[in-house]
This record gives sequence, C-alpha cells and structure tokens, in this order.
Amino acid sequence: MKRLFIALITFFILIQAASAIESYQAEYILEKNYASVNLGFELAEKDYFEWNLPDDANEISANVKYEVIDLKSYKKLQTKDKASWINIKYRTSTVIERTKNDFFILDLSDIDAKIMDVKLKLPEGAFLEYDSSSKKNSIIPKTQFVGIDGKRIIIEWKDISKNAAILVIYNAGMNYAILIYSFIAIASAIAIAFILGIKLKKKIVKNDLTKNLFEEEKQITEILIKCGEMWQKQLEIKSGISKVKLSRKLRALEQKGIIEKIPYGNTNKIRIKG
Repeated sequence: MKRLFIALITFFILIQAASAIESYQAEYILEKNYASVNLGFELAEKDYFEWNLPDDANEISANVKYEVIDLKSYKKLQTKDKASWINIKYRTSTVIERTKNDFFILDLSDIDAKIMDVKLKLPEGAFLEYDSSSKKNSIIPKTQFVGIDGKRIIIEWKDISKNAAILVIYNAGMNYAILIYSFIAIASAIAIAFILGIKLKKKIVKNDLTKNLFEEEKQITEILIKCGEMWQKQLEIKSGISKVKLSRKLRALEQKGIIEKIPYGNTNKIRIKG
C-alpha cells in the first residue's frame, strides 16, 4: 500500500487542466491487472487542453490531434487543436492495488469541474468484499447506483462532490460466469445421460419381461412398466380387457413371477415384481 500511496500523491497532485472544465466523465473498466480508462471533458469554450497521465499509461488515444510528453514520473497529454469536448483513452495499472484483497483507488480532489460523474466496472466474475448486510463498506463514498450486466458489477457516482476520493474493495476471485456455464453444461449432460439411462433400462426390462408372453399378458406387462403401480380397476380400464379375463391373466403373470398383487380390501394394487 505504501508504493500505491506514494504513486497516488505524485500523480494526482500533478493533475491540472489548461481550460475550465464544465463536466468530467470517467469510466474505468477493470481487468485483473490493469484498467481501461475513458475520460470525457466538456470545456467552457473551445481551447487547447492538457491532462496529466500516469507514467505507465499506454495505448493512449484522443479525439483530437495531440502529443504526449514523457516527464519520467508522469506523462502529459497536450492537444494541438482547440476543442470544447475532449475524449482521452488509455490503459494503466496505477488505480489498482492487489494485496490480500483488490483495491480501486481514485483521487478526484484536484479536478476542478462543475459536474463529475464516474463509472466503474469491476473485472468479470469479481465480487465486492463486503455485502450489504455487513457493517463494513466495500464502496466509499456510498452510492445507490450499483448493478450488474451479467458479467460485471457496475458502480456509478453521479455528480460526485469535489475533493472526493473513491475506494472500492473487491475480490477478483474466480470467473463465476464460466463456473456457472460449466455447471449448467455438466448438469445438462448428467441429466441427459440419466434420462437416456432410464429409457435404456426400461427398454431392457420391457424386452426381458415381455419375452415369451401371450399378447394380452404382454399388453398388461407393458402398461405396468410404463405407468408403474396401478389399481386393478385402472388396469382393466387402461387395457380394455374384461374383469374376468384380466383376473385370469394376472394370476398367470403372478405365477410366472412377473407381477405381484397387493390386497387392499376388496381390490388389489398391481405392480411389476421388484
């Protein structure tokens, strides 16, 4: 944390703009080890503009012609044309500190703008260190604008006050999206295998039990395999076999060890012998 503190002091004291800033909009998209930064500045009037970037800033771009001066401890971006809207993009790791937890730290105290909005997107699969029920805060200052896009937690500070410093404590952890998709895929495969296994087992049982049976005995057996345990009256209706004939066929199947009858008062429950 000491290294980060020194870097922040050095970097943010140097932040300044040549022209008055009406609004400042910042978006930080975090990956594991770096942040993609997108800054927007609305100026009071068309003017040249300069902005200090961290010394590790790379993949720098802007919406106007510019040059970058390397000043060892930081970099200075200067526009070559006048404009009232400046958009600067770059990558940096200075806003991220990784220890036991992961920290996003941003000091806005030296930015003189009438309106300041900041949006932060945590790495995919990352989660806040403390949940809403905890007495400790993962997000400082607090904000009501916290959501998720299915992959990332998104935090926004609307019209944040001057002299503010943002701190977010999170845990990059494992990619839960991949974990969830993997779990769904595995669960689906198991379910399909289970269903196919049951169907195969039923087919084997059916073929084995109905072998060498008379047609009506085979019909009764197939109904019981498909429907499970049934009342004798249900089986009579389902099979379309008369009561007397059904009783005779059930006795034959019982003698062959294929079914069993469970007496219930004046009727029976019929099932495949287990």
